[in-house]
Amino acid sequence: MQLSDEDLKHLWQTETRRGANRSECFSSETLMRAGANELSAPEAEQIATHLAACADCTEEYQIAMSVRDWATETAAQHTAPVVRAPAQPSWWSRLFALFNPLTATLTTALLLLSLALGAAWISFRRQNHTLMAQVEQQRNELHDAAALKAQIQELQRQQVELNTKLTQQQTAGQEELKAEIDRLKKELEQGAQPQLDIPQFDIDPTPATRSAGSPAKVATINVPAAATSFTLNLPGAGSKPFPNHLIELQDTKTNKIVWSAERKQDKETTFTVTLSKRNLPAGSYRLRVFGLKGKQKEQIQDYEAQVNYAASPEKPKS
Repeated sequence: MQLSDEDLKHLWQTETRRGANRSECFSSETLMRAGANELSAPEAEQIATHLAACADCTEEYQIAMSVRDWATETAAQHTAPVVRAPAQPSWWSRLFALFNPLTATLTTALLLLSLALGAAWISFRRQNHTLMAQVEQQRNELHDAAALKAQIQELQRQQVELNTKLTQQQTAGQEELKAEIDRLKKELEQGAQPQLDIPQFDIDPTPATRSAGSPAKVATINVPAAATSFTLNLPGAGSKPFPNHLIELQDTKTNKIVWSAERKQDKETTFTVTLSKRNLPAGSYRLRVFGLKGKQKEQIQDYEAQVNYAASPEKPKS
């Protein structure tokens, strides 16, 4: 098998670089035999096919060729000019035909030594490639380990930061909860004590049978800042003799019933409703009174009110 320098250059430039896995490559001895043109036709075809896909073996084959050419040139310098013998099947036979016995012996030893050195060179080169690939793999593994370590450290930092925020939120939440509990206890204590001067407001009723389009009478309820509750007086709520009455408190903005209760008839015509500032936001409300008798339900009066709360005075700064 013969490959020209141009063929080797083309193979070297076009084929990709091999990795550390060289299980499919031929041995250095086989490449040396290929350089000596001592392979059969099927083996030479396999070598040629492999060299077309392996840049490393192509370079090693070129080394074998260089060793063979160097050995041939060295042997030729020690030969005596004789008539060339007919062409032989291999270049070994042509060389032996040129040498006298002593020169042939020396040349043979030189060739064998050259082939051994070439094979050792190729083997060393392969070991060097394998070692370089292993070093590159270890370096990549160390790089990946460093990246993983940095990622773990970042996750640990985020966990510490999250735990700190959770602790701060829990502390703030506990303080708010404690303040709310203290405030509720204070309101409960105040509610258990006698209440002086609870504000009372009279609300004029709006007849349920008023004409369409006629404006309802809206009472303005201004609750003082110091008051925790206030009472609404509903005159005429018990004017009709029903055994029971139903009173509903409706948010006129949403038309939602926010409170309701039944009251037995006690011959009082004015009902009173005490409301807590805590449970009733400022806004527009409607109190509706119904008479109940069995399954009968009759609307008696409506009471419209706009509830306003005075702002608490600011505490002086210490």
